[in-house]
Amino acid sequence: MGIAHSVEIWSEDELIGGLYGLCIGPFFFGESMFSHKTDASKIALIYLRENLVKQGLKLIDCQVENPHLMSLGAKLIPRETFCQLLDTHLSPMRATIFKGVFESSQTKCDDAISIWPSEWQIPDI
Repeated sequence: MGIAHSVEIWSEDELIGGLYGLCIGPFFFGESMFSHKTDASKIALIYLRENLVKQGLKLIDCQVENPHLMSLGAKLIPRETFCQLLDTHLSPMRATIFKGVFESSQTKCDDAISIWPSEWQIPDI
């Protein structure tokens, strides 16, 4: 229970931004975010991060490198490091499942894009 999370940003009666993803152990795996107003998705990500850090968040997996996420403090980490973090912080069963996914021959990326709570940079909003 409690694996899927979504954050909605509303302005009066209008949904202006948000995000969703999966939280497994101390990791949040971001799936999608959107913004109909400037910086709405940034507010959603900051809100999510602040609340999950209180619950022991170790890493947000952003999946894709882009200027928007980099402006929020995202850092590229090697895939090997990412898999080691999974092995270290998730139960052996879950880590084995994820390790198989990331070592698959179908995996085309060499690095993971992640936001580390200790290096978070809150943008001027």
